[in-house]
Amino acid sequence: MKIFLTGSTGFVGKRILRDLLENKYQVRCLARKGSEQKISHYKNPVLVKTGIDIVNGDITDAASLDGKLEGYDAVINLVGIIREFRGRGITFERLHYEGTANLVRAARSQRVMRFVQMSALGARPDGKTQYQQTKFRA
Repeated sequence: MKIFLTGSTGFVGKRILRDLLENKYQVRCLARKGSEQKISHYKNPVLVKTGIDIVNGDITDAASLDGKLEGYDAVINLVGIIREFRGRGITFERLHYEGTANLVRAARSQRVMRFVQMSALGARPDGKTQYQQTKFRA
């Protein structure tokens, strides 16, 4: 099975990526430009044979997803932040909600049949924080 994985440089993503590779899945990781080194240890020759591919892109940039999901069986979206970086344009709304919407549209248009979305405890429309509210909306 071929998996398109986002959030592979994060706390949960690193573990999921390792488990997928150990179980012989072919995995394509979406990495923002400059963050590839956070998972570069998975590019060693042994693991490359297990099927890892790292591509540049950003879920907040819909065009960067064009063609990158084609031929994949499933998307696992683990992207998330616990604090905003407004000066860099990284907000809960933009990443959790808009980015996920971009990824869903890309998956649909590229005929990916399965989509796994990781949410969060407390994710609800009336959540106490913007984090909870945007995770719910995603």
